[in-house]
Amino acid sequence: LSKYKATGIDKVSGKMLKAAAPAIAQSLPYIFSSSIKTCHFPNDWKIARVIPFFKKGERRLLENYRPILILPVISKIMERILYNQLYGANTL
Repeated sequence: LSKYKATGIDKVSGKMLKAAAPAIAQSLPYIFSSSIKTCHFPNDWKIARVIPFFKKGERRLLENYRPILILPVISKIMERILYNQLYGANTL
């Protein structure tokens, strides 16, 4: 987790999660495991902040921007866990 990345809609940063790690370390694996077992990804973890990112050209034209989606940090952690479970042991 980078402590310098932008926060999602929940305003929780990687730095905050690292600081809270001793208090939440026991709960997070249970939450992630339950989510995987029930095939349910919490809706709040799916909500992203959309930021327009300038590409090039005239700044006043909308087509010169692309959307950047910023998801909650907890969502990124869950996605990484799932990715590692799916692809970590199956590398070719």
